[in-house]
Amino acid sequence: MSSIIVTFMSLFTILLCILSVCIYLSLKKKQPIAKNVRLLLIVTVVSIFIQAFLLFTKTVQVALIMYSVYLASICLMRYVILKIAIAVTGHEIKNIKKFRFLYLIIIFDGILLIGNIFTKSLFIIEKVKIGQWYYHAIITQPLYTLHSIIAYGVVILTGFIIIYKIVGLSTVYWGKYLMLLFAFAGAIIINAVYKILNYAIDISIIAYALGAIATYLILLENKQIMLIDKMLSHIISKTDDIIVFLDIDNVCVYLNETAKHFFDIDDDYSSVIEQINKMFCLEGLDDTKVEYSALCSTPIKSQMRHFDILYKKLYRNGKMEGSYYKIKDKTIEIEIFNNDKYKATHDKLTGSYNGDYFCERVNEILADDPYREYYMVCTDVKNFKLINDSFGKAVGDRVLNSIVWKLREKISKDTLYCRLSGDKFCVLIEKEKYDEKVFVELAKEISMEDGIHYPIHMQIGVYKIEDRSISASTMIDRAGMAIAENKEDYKNKIFYYNDRIRETKYWEQRLSGELDRAIEENQLKVYLQAQCNNEGKVIGAEALIRWLHPTEGMIPPYRFIEMFEKNGLISKVDVFVWNQVAKLLRKWKDEGKGEYYVSVNISPADFYFLDIYKEFTDLVTKYEIDPSRLKLEITETVIMKDVESRLMIVEKLRDFGFTVEMDDFGSGYSSLNMLKDISVDVIKLDMGFLYKTKDEEKSRKIIEMIVQLSKALDMLVVCEGVETQSQFEFLKSVQCDYFQGYLFAKPVSIEEFEKTNM
Repeated sequence: MSSIIVTFMSLFTILLCILSVCIYLSLKKKQPIAKNVRLLLIVTVVSIFIQAFLLFTKTVQVALIMYSVYLASICLMRYVILKIAIAVTGHEIKNIKKFRFLYLIIIFDGILLIGNIFTKSLFIIEKVKIGQWYYHAIITQPLYTLHSIIAYGVVILTGFIIIYKIVGLSTVYWGKYLMLLFAFAGAIIINAVYKILNYAIDISIIAYALGAIATYLILLENKQIMLIDKMLSHIISKTDDIIVFLDIDNVCVYLNETAKHFFDIDDDYSSVIEQINKMFCLEGLDDTKVEYSALCSTPIKSQMRHFDILYKKLYRNGKMEGSYYKIKDKTIEIEIFNNDKYKATHDKLTGSYNGDYFCERVNEILADDPYREYYMVCTDVKNFKLINDSFGKAVGDRVLNSIVWKLREKISKDTLYCRLSGDKFCVLIEKEKYDEKVFVELAKEISMEDGIHYPIHMQIGVYKIEDRSISASTMIDRAGMAIAENKEDYKNKIFYYNDRIRETKYWEQRLSGELDRAIEENQLKVYLQAQCNNEGKVIGAEALIRWLHPTEGMIPPYRFIEMFEKNGLISKVDVFVWNQVAKLLRKWKDEGKGEYYVSVNISPADFYFLDIYKEFTDLVTKYEIDPSRLKLEITETVIMKDVESRLMIVEKLRDFGFTVEMDDFGSGYSSLNMLKDISVDVIKLDMGFLYKTKDEEKSRKIIEMIVQLSKALDMLVVCEGVETQSQFEFLKSVQCDYFQGYLFAKPVSIEEFEKTNM
């Protein structure tokens, strides 16, 4: 019998060594299940030690204690196995309230087993002699049946959880759970055999130990190679990419479903390599290359297709095992990319490059070719907006497309051009390819289509690129400046940017930047030009502006007023003048000279940037002046845009007590038409535009009719630009009310006006 003990002790020693190694390795595992597996291994080690101790136990009482502890450890082992099954399968039994009592039952069973040391209610120990060897046999008591029910109930529940999980899975995943089930079930089966045979030594501990080791290997070491292989095989087979496997002799051994469909091949793979080489031009591929990738475009069934090709050789331990092609159809992605790129770089209407991409390419071309000379050419169609307004956008679009067609026809294919915006086109052309006549012809040939007779006047600005440090947009601006400087020239078609234009623009920018300081430092001076009645007596004045610049000297208004009207700064000038005039009227009022009035101008831009009504009513309130003394001069161009809104503002000003004058009457295109819609108090006639004609008699009749019309409409008439006594006598004869001009007074400073006229 000693040989049996030696055999079991050898087995126990081997199992303990293996279990110890497993416990050590489990400490390094990061999986959530590792903690429960490690507990199972530790409990198994404890159980083996107890069983080994029982082999050498001499007394019945010690044997009773050790058997009770041993069975309690087996109970704990079953509990841990249940926890592992729940965790591995993801079963939610732990969250179901009606199963919570299960843990209480297991604890109760453990207490019964430990309590058996004192109560002997589950089993007792008897010493039995077999030959020359004594062993301790368990004599079960009736209550032991309860322990068995609990123990096997836990086992059945564990098996049910695993089987339930298996039923809901694909067969690919059965392997891990079946191995786990067999590992758990093996120990239980051997334990049942041991009890039936009533063997002297509990051999089920060996099965428990093997089950614990198997559990560790399955859950913490098993990589599921077969599962991975099956999944990879399925993925490769069903992927949309073309997959071709070759052996070491470059013979095709596998095609996935996509590849079979693409190459129209079923089982005979012999022609695949030839098709790949021919279709994707890979005949000259270097055989020594380990990896090769390329983007290939090839026509297939009259359609250009694009493919991303990867070829790679596979090595293991320095020896080649084969190679493969992975070919991905990128046609849709590339077409979408090309379409998006086209939209980002081209003008939607004309198909030419857009401004952003044109500027980007200009910068690149000039940087790559620093020694070649280039011209920047820009086009502009005068009053193009009128074409859209008069004939419709469709007609305007056809005109724009005709410009692009003419450009393509007259310039070389490699010349860069774009539609910048609206009716503006730009061309970057090499100096040696530039021909002025070509662009002049282009400007002359642009015309309306569809039988529409409407003159189109195209102007072309040219900037010879000398300063490459500036941006492409600045070069375009300079070509545009050449057009802007000659916008009233309808005879010539092409204009060149020069230093004078640059100096003028620089001067204008400088003045614009200095305006705020000029206002703060009182460089702007209000001048007054007297207005007289038919007796020549001064009754008021028109406020004019002069700029006494610290370095430029006295700057006349024609050098900055139009510029400020374009950039919107005129509103700052006007507000300054209005304030100065209101302050002056208050001064005159305080001095007892309140009968004099002053007229101020309202520019078109003021309606965009200012609340006109509030500005003037606030001035009247602030300085406590009579609004009729502050006369407001507007031009017909002020009213022509946003007519209804601006007429309402004019009426509100008149209702408040202001006198409104229409300045430069007759200089526009719709003055007479405006009279029927707008109510003003004074018509202001400019004599100059009439006396430029050769037929002076006709001019006199026109003036007389305008004065009569004004009288019929209850409007006063002021004639400005009166320079001779004969003009004055004529205007008096036709009953003109007030007069202004060099015959009476030139514009003078406020101080001089007061000194001369008051």
